[in-house]
Amino acid sequence: RGVGLETARGLALKGNTVVLACRDEKLAKEAVEDIKSTRKVDPESVSYMPIDISSQASIRKFATAFSRKYRHLDVLVNNAAIAGPSKQQKSVDNLDIVFGTNVMGPFALTNQMLPFLNKSKAGRVVNVAANYVGAVDVEDLNFEKRLYNPLSAYKQSKQAVRMMSEVLHEYCKENGSG
Repeated sequence: RGVGLETARGLALKGNTVVLACRDEKLAKEAVEDIKSTRKVDPESVSYMPIDISSQASIRKFATAFSRKYRHLDVLVNNAAIAGPSKQQKSVDNLDIVFGTNVMGPFALTNQMLPFLNKSKAGRVVNVAANYVGAVDVEDLNFEKRLYNPLSAYKQSKQAVRMMSEVLHEYCKENGSG
């Protein structure tokens, strides 16, 4: 579905091993089968591993499972995101679900995957952003002091992803990994 599916398909078509890291097992398996059915894709090169990007424990579990199967990672595509639900929800880590899923999850996953990216000849992180951006209220990322607004939550998260990308870029430059 969408950008993630087509990105994965494109990477598989170029001969890469592709691991879909997804929360919804049914949708993930459908996506894997869809990609495998693409002409010129090696069906053995596409798989799925479960992750709930809004859960720090799930991210750590994913990283451990990944380390048992793979030695390096060439490209990490952080594409998972949710738009703001009409009523505020919290993640299992007690974060606003939008901020937890769209920002903190990809941040934590990227940090867990850095050792694998550093073992690659040209490891890369792609953070998928959006045209929607808004102010980041660093004093109230979880909408505890202000009225929750789904669009504001989404815009804030997408701006934070852009900021995170810039910081990651600088970090990698300073540490010789990008």
